[in-house]
Amino acid sequence: MRFAKEWFRVITPLGKIVYRPVLVLEIKEKTKIEEYRFIVDSGADISLMSKYVANRIGIDWEKGKKTELRGISQKKECLVEGRIHEINVIVPDIKLEIQIPICFVDGNAPFLLGREGFFDYFRVIFEKVKLRTVFELTENEK
Repeated sequence: MRFAKEWFRVITPLGKIVYRPVLVLEIKEKTKIEEYRFIVDSGADISLMSKYVANRIGIDWEKGKKTELRGISQKKECLVEGRIHEINVIVPDIKLEIQIPICFVDGNAPFLLGREGFFDYFRVIFEKVKLRTVFELTENEK
């Protein structure tokens, strides 16, 4: 099973137009199911969301596995504290619920869909010329 998603058009603060590979996932909150747009990031080890989302979906942030994220900078002031939790997300395009680890960070962060977990379920093909990403369900579906 496969599906494709068009890249999302963004205008940067400097006025430049860029296109980003995104995927909308659904997450069950305390009282409803909410859609969240993730940047599909094959360079990210793990998926990333802000701490405030953990509260919205009923997760005790403190009980997650403690971690520190650095990104490309090794400076101490760039260090971000996070907690890793396994959560269920729904891929609405194919109505599939999967479990992936997400690092909820203390602070403002873009929602990133990283390799760990998600790429175990899907083969991800970035088609820059067509400005789209193709997602193909793998045989390793858990």
